[in-house]
Amino acid sequence: IAGINKRFLLQATLHAAIETALAIGVLSELSRDKPKSVAELAVITQSDPVLLCKYLLVGSVSFVACIA
Repeated sequence: IAGINKRFLLQATLHAAIETALAIGVLSELSRDKPKSVAELAVITQSDPVLLCKYLLVGSVSFVACIA
């Protein structure tokens, strides 16, 4: 049962991170031609850079360097 609960929690967390990234426009910015840093994405989406970095890491967009 613990394994099932853990898997459900991870799926729910991943889903929430992806939904949030979609809602604030991060994914549309990442799909543009030029790569952007977390600091640039935070300015564009008017979000906190530390929290944005965590969302990107949870959402498996781990190619993003979380260095401000």
